[in-house]
Amino acid sequence: MIEIEPFSGIVYNQKKVNLAKVVTPPYDMIRPEQIEEFYKRSPYNIIRLILGRPNHKGDWFERAATCFKKWMKEGILERHKKRSIYPYYIRYTKGNEERCLKGFIARLRLEPFNKGNIYPHEQTFNEVVSERLKLLKACQANFSQVFGLYSDVKNKVIEAIEGGLPSSPFIEIEAEGTRHCVWQLTNEHIISQIKLLMHDKKLIIADGHHRYQTALAYREEMNALFPNAPRDASFNYISVYLSNLEDPGLDILPTHRLLANGCIPNFRLDEFFNKISKIFKIMCYNDQKTFWKTLREIGEYRTAIGFYFHGYSGFFIFVPKEAMGGLDVTVLTESIIKGILNLEESRLGEEIYYVSKGEEAIDLVKKGKYKMAFLLNPTKVSQLKEVISRNQLMPPKSTHFYPKILTGLIINSLKDE
Repeated sequence: MIEIEPFSGIVYNQKKVNLAKVVTPPYDMIRPEQIEEFYKRSPYNIIRLILGRPNHKGDWFERAATCFKKWMKEGILERHKKRSIYPYYIRYTKGNEERCLKGFIARLRLEPFNKGNIYPHEQTFNEVVSERLKLLKACQANFSQVFGLYSDVKNKVIEAIEGGLPSSPFIEIEAEGTRHCVWQLTNEHIISQIKLLMHDKKLIIADGHHRYQTALAYREEMNALFPNAPRDASFNYISVYLSNLEDPGLDILPTHRLLANGCIPNFRLDEFFNKISKIFKIMCYNDQKTFWKTLREIGEYRTAIGFYFHGYSGFFIFVPKEAMGGLDVTVLTESIIKGILNLEESRLGEEIYYVSKGEEAIDLVKKGKYKMAFLLNPTKVSQLKEVISRNQLMPPKSTHFYPKILTGLIINSLKDE
């Protein structure tokens, strides 16, 4: 059973800050070179609470906690008096089509994955969970939401929300071509309806696997310290953004892989192609437009993995000579990155950079910032459901759900109200 609850969110005081200058994408979507940019954008940018500067030592978690307390004391951040659920809509354009992803922010009662109500679909790294746990213990707050998906073919949850939606959002902001609108819903009758409608749902974690694992680890520590804590103690919950898997505004983009220059120091392209050719048929294209078109067409019926290498003008597609089970990203990870390139599991999080825009991936390799790019088709919703039904896990960053929610709009304090 899925249990959600309203909570008193912490928000930026828009009389004191320009909201557009203080929010960021989720921490794991921020490139290293962007960190300093967000630090300079505003002295109150949420980056100070979610990521240390690259040259910061291990004490940045305590700096974040000090900063968080200071902003609360100065009124830069303020806590809502009423416990609320926060409808959150994201409007964007795809091609010539206007689209809108509809969802809401609430607290979700934590439970282990083996209970069968909340499903992960990607692997996680222990070192990332360890780092995020230090931040959570220092600040005792969720600065961003786990993005969860539920199935609701008749769209009853959103219909219930819209039955009591306030006339205007209290947050309305443009960010990177998307428009974000958030309302504060305090109507207890509507909230009860939403809670009841969510009871029999199953949740798929779309984004935030590390945040969820971190919250489970934190809850375990807190239960050991406070064995008699009430069932509704704040550490038993996590802040989530929930949306309908069938929402027409939900898009899944590919997540291309870029390998750092130093991760395979003795790499030779001829040796690589020799090994690849034993397992895959190699197709080469000089025209980038033809390459992308062919990659999509092959991907409709079988595995197809694109490849681009620094200093080489052609674009390649690898197609397995024999049928391989699993998703394209799984074949890439197991057969090529681990199997042929011999990159160890423990290094995947450090040596691979993920980007959703294929042209950007190619451009970064052209400029020599990365050695090579592996280019993929997006995972389909049907494939995602199949993986979940089999209790399988995809490699990290197998999916890129779009649009992304912003970090810094609604903060969930884990200090009991």
